[in-house]
Amino acid sequence: MDPIIVKFRTRQPVPFKEHCSDAEFSATVSGSATIVFNSLPGEDGKTDESTLRELIIGMIPGCFKCWPEGKLIMGPGNREILEELLS
Repeated sequence: MDPIIVKFRTRQPVPFKEHCSDAEFSATVSGSATIVFNSLPGEDGKTDESTLRELIIGMIPGCFKCWPEGKLIMGPGNREILEELLS
């Protein structure tokens, strides 16, 4: 299977709280995902990119809730943390 590259962006800002803070923040999230294994093939053996995009966007709020304690979501170098939580 050839890799599929899917670009995504949340339509609405995703709310989240930072570690040790009562303030609620919100942010839109955008990026791209390289999908090398797909267990959701469509009728033609391929999954529509919009379906994959919606699945990725649907996982982002849960990723913010599972963010490692002590690490700030808005801190530098956190792309790798989000990638790991989405994998």
